[in-house]
Amino acid sequence: MFALLAPHKGGCVIPCDADTDALDILCTSHADGTYYLSVVNRRAEPCALDLDGYKILSCTEIRTGAYSFESNDFEVVENAAPTVHGHSVLFMKLAK
Repeated sequence: MFALLAPHKGGCVIPCDADTDALDILCTSHADGTYYLSVVNRRAEPCALDLDGYKILSCTEIRTGAYSFESNDFEVVENAAPTVHGHSVLFMKLAK
């Protein structure tokens, strides 16, 4: 997880809001014109993100199992769409 958070280093934090309090979001902009977005979903339901106007360069998710608080069951997957599943974390690289 720390390797997927590392690209935020050196960026300028951009304030972000969501339509739900289930998501914790960190977005940073960088001098090369890229943006890094990390999203934690604290609820069980998946949440699709609306990134209209941005091109997704990468979309990686640490997806947890059904009982993630009782076990260390997870997988790292490349997502085709910007959706963060329940109790999981999504990491994206974006461009305008």
